[in-house]
Amino acid sequence: MLSSSSNGNANRRERIKKSCTECRRRKQKCQPPTSPGQPCPNCARRWPRAECIFPLELSACASLAALGPGGIKVTSAQELVMRVKRQPEKLHHPSQWAVYVVSDSDRKHKAEMQRHHESGNASPKSSSSSDSGVAGMHGELVTHSQGFHDEYMGGSNCAGASPKKVAALGGVLTSITSCLGGSRIDDSPRNIELMHYFLDFVAPNLVSIEGNYMPPLFRAQMLPWMMQSQLFPKIGILMASVFQAFERGYDAESHPEPLAIKGKVLGMINRTIGSGVYELEDVVRSIINLAVIEWLWGKEEGLLAHLRGLKYLAQPVDGRPGLNDPMSISVLMLVDHAVAVTYERDLLIHDRNGPQPEHVPVPSIPIPFLSPLLPDLRISFLQSTDALGLTLTAADMLSQVLRLTAMIIEPFFEPYPGSEQVGPVSSTDIRAIAFRLHGALASASPEPDLVTQTIQLCALILTASISTMQPISVVKTEAQSQTLYENILAVGTKGWKEVPGIFLWILLVATPHPKTPPREVLATGAVTRWELKKKYLVRKMSTASQVISQEHFPLGIAYMRGFWAVQRFVVERGREETTRGSEWKGSRNRSGNGSESESEGSI
Repeated sequence: MLSSSSNGNANRRERIKKSCTECRRRKQKCQPPTSPGQPCPNCARRWPRAECIFPLELSACASLAALGPGGIKVTSAQELVMRVKRQPEKLHHPSQWAVYVVSDSDRKHKAEMQRHHESGNASPKSSSSSDSGVAGMHGELVTHSQGFHDEYMGGSNCAGASPKKVAALGGVLTSITSCLGGSRIDDSPRNIELMHYFLDFVAPNLVSIEGNYMPPLFRAQMLPWMMQSQLFPKIGILMASVFQAFERGYDAESHPEPLAIKGKVLGMINRTIGSGVYELEDVVRSIINLAVIEWLWGKEEGLLAHLRGLKYLAQPVDGRPGLNDPMSISVLMLVDHAVAVTYERDLLIHDRNGPQPEHVPVPSIPIPFLSPLLPDLRISFLQSTDALGLTLTAADMLSQVLRLTAMIIEPFFEPYPGSEQVGPVSSTDIRAIAFRLHGALASASPEPDLVTQTIQLCALILTASISTMQPISVVKTEAQSQTLYENILAVGTKGWKEVPGIFLWILLVATPHPKTPPREVLATGAVTRWELKKKYLVRKMSTASQVISQEHFPLGIAYMRGFWAVQRFVVERGREETTRGSEWKGSRNRSGNGSESESEGSI
């Protein structure tokens, strides 16, 4: 028995590790891929894409912050650990180098990168990083320095960089911390994953409707500043964590990771401001991004606190100069109007009689950006049906909405040279026009085209708000809100990206919601779904405004101001009429009581 047992142990085969390194790291059950060279089903669903390495155990590399220049070829994780133990001097500060793990599963991608490099299309800085990326085969560890950062920020592949190409154990954060000289960020695998997620998913989704494109203005001016800021990289990690929570259906408010990162970010900003040594524009832009997170998060209290802080920082106080950066001023104006529109409130930072948006000549507006939100009747939807892909019915509805809203918007804008305006119209006449238009839209036969249906529903909601002098969140029913949401999803981002101006107007009508779930939502218990729908619409509205602003910043601000003006007209005129009606009713009651007392006295 003893001999057979010993023979059995001697003949026992070594256990084959069938799980990939990423699934083992996450302690997930791994299934082999259906075809060689493909990631496992778990890794195929990950974002950003992780290196799906099968038989080699390289997860020990995650504990290495970096290696010195020159690659270390290994055939197993055990050999790697032994070599590092024998040569501890190979380890350097992580602000100098990052570790890349390249496996056999990436042969095809490396060959494409090599062909691209040999064709001479890569820039000098990016070509050095391509060399290091192509060099590693069969589990080779290659070092990678600042070249990756330069390629990612300014190379031709910035907009659609493949996550497999940047599958690093520290690359992005290492490059950021080395160029900063401060703002140390831990090179943990989770931070690396979040920063990749921000660059590959969050940033494109904030500035493009489809989420796969970065406008030149954002790529050339805003993204480099974000990555070189002393404060923003941590905010980018926070934004990535919040977006991941949204995408996975979690409530970011109760999820521990976003809350923990948010606490660190707030402490970092407070310490920076308290030190008295900081760049005002850097702090302002960082707080703007925090405000955007709170806005997308749906937390009004935190959002208003950030906006009040921005108002204080942007104005000159006690000899401190105010904000002079044109880009920061424009972004601040856009965010102020967007928040006011979402919550149907007045501006918090800017004075309504203060600086106006720059003049936007209608002939210079690209046809896809046309929207019924400017006080200029030269905008013609009927003449642009083919370019916009609209039916004649939809174009006619938009033209009538434009004429109605232009009457309201004109007093909130300085007269544009050469613009065709309606002229002063009383609020009573505006209500009457809105009432007639609402009746015509309600009696119109339904159209089979989804875009036309969506435009008709938005026009119905808007005219109901103007004719009754009640906010959109009050007149819009839950059934209408759900129909709008379903239509927006049914048309899809590919359809809406062709008409971002009209899409922005639709989202501006769809976004305002009551603060608490309506009764029918509470009855069905679909509160979480209702909250997620609100956040989705707010996020898409922010994206549509960014798409227009990245091409023409004054136009994006003008559109937001136009819709804000309609909301202010409804709220303020409605309040005036309510006050006037209550005063008239009170005077009538007083006069009625007086006549009754006189009659009683005479009897």
